[in-house]
Amino acid sequence: MNEQNSKVIYILTNPSFPEYVKIGYADNLEKRLRELNGSCCTPFAFRAFATYTVESRLADLDVHTMIDSLNPKLRSIDFLDGKERKREFYAISPESAYKILLTIAKISNTRDKLKIIAPTEADKKNIISADMIRENSENELDNQDLDLSLIAKDDILFATAFIDKCKIPANFLSSVRFAVINGKSYAPKYTVAVAYLHTHGVNENEIANKISRDKLLGRFRTHNAIILLKTLGFYIENKSTAE
Repeated sequence: MNEQNSKVIYILTNPSFPEYVKIGYADNLEKRLRELNGSCCTPFAFRAFATYTVESRLADLDVHTMIDSLNPKLRSIDFLDGKERKREFYAISPESAYKILLTIAKISNTRDKLKIIAPTEADKKNIISADMIRENSENELDNQDLDLSLIAKDDILFATAFIDKCKIPANFLSSVRFAVINGKSYAPKYTVAVAYLHTHGVNENEIANKISRDKLLGRFRTHNAIILLKTLGFYIENKSTAE
């Protein structure tokens, strides 16, 4: 497709993490997709959902700024070697991302430069395969769930203090629902995982490593974490209410 060899802002999806879209810029989208999909770091390939032809290389940064202004909680932010990294991933649907570009195109009278790209047969197979793997994985968790019943309110408050100290962003592993505690938002599953280890006497300096090493987040469901937090009197905020 000609637009894939033009300067474009792109919206990419990946069935490995369907709750996120990647919004960025490429001089040559086909080349960019080859670069991304040449890596073994994701189980499935990225695909282009939509493109918007632009003149400026930095045009995607304007879109990032717009989304961040509307809701900064949507952007993926992580920490590497003690430094904050703002990524090009947003916890919104591709349709919502497309509407943002559509609004820009209408205002600038460049609607003809905005294209939706139909999925190929390979893309469709990848989506189905990823959904099946995800469903089978969730079914396996039925026999692996941790006993969260010992966690008390004080353990949750310890967890939030730990998260604040480690500067773990609220949108880490949570794109839809957040626990609101003392006026701040926290990822329910990570919060409960920290609290669980606290109840079992794990040293504070070992908590983050143990969560990763023991694959703790894969041993209970987000739904169970939310039920526990609600039972302990904490408020759960949906993304739609936060926007």
